[in-house]
Amino acid sequence: MNEDTSEDSEDFRFWLKVCTVLTVIFYTFCGVTVFLLRRIIGDVLSEALNKVPRRPQPEKVVPFSNPVAITNLTHRSDDKCLDLTLSLTKNVQMFVLRSVPLSTFHEIMVAPTTKFHQFVVDRASESFPVTTSSISVKTNDDQVPFNMYRTSYDLVLVFFDESDLECVSDEEKVIFSFHMVHVKQYEEERRPTQHLFSYCKTSLDRLICLRKIFAFENSNSGASPNRPECSVCLSEVVDVIFVPCRHSPMCQICLSGFLDNTRCLHCPICRVAIAEIKLL
Repeated sequence: MNEDTSEDSEDFRFWLKVCTVLTVIFYTFCGVTVFLLRRIIGDVLSEALNKVPRRPQPEKVVPFSNPVAITNLTHRSDDKCLDLTLSLTKNVQMFVLRSVPLSTFHEIMVAPTTKFHQFVVDRASESFPVTTSSISVKTNDDQVPFNMYRTSYDLVLVFFDESDLECVSDEEKVIFSFHMVHVKQYEEERRPTQHLFSYCKTSLDRLICLRKIFAFENSNSGASPNRPECSVCLSEVVDVIFVPCRHSPMCQICLSGFLDNTRCLHCPICRVAIAEIKLL
């Protein structure tokens, strides 16, 4: 009986050693195989990626300058006209697009700069040079039925300088500045005439969304001001404006903290010296 038990124990130990050796060999083989596959796949992918043409990057990164910002908008509903106050850094050409379908414009926004330019030129109902900060634009005469879902932007205002398109440079810069505007057509509408969105498109086809950091109000009778939220606390609406730059980045609560911690008053957006602070 003891001899049989001893033989069984030896057989068990023998097969245990065999299984251990086979397990080690199996895992070693798997590890080597995975390592070789990763090396081979990595080399193949690296070679394939190196063959993909890449967009040239600017040699020098410079701050972007938005050529046009809408700082004030007034809707004269009786005359079907919008009075705009602009902040200009240079003279530009303005293209007015009316009743632009949302889906169409959203697709063209991300298209290459040349294609976007062609769309604007073909779709614009009027264009004229902008050399002053105050302009007037006629609104669309075609009214949509009340309570009907808006499927188009009432107005899209595109500003750019033709010379920027002709200038070839490795330095990335803003080519187009465009703004979407909603026009109130009925007294029953809750949304007033307002500036909806602002975007810039660069020479490298990049699309940049701009926050409305300039003071902006709708002086249409009975309409509440359309003000962006405070850039500091992100909870209150902006209610102060810096003169002369007309930036309005914060509320009165954050302004008090800004004044307490600042000896030399400069606008935090453009660094221009603040001559006066007005309440909106």
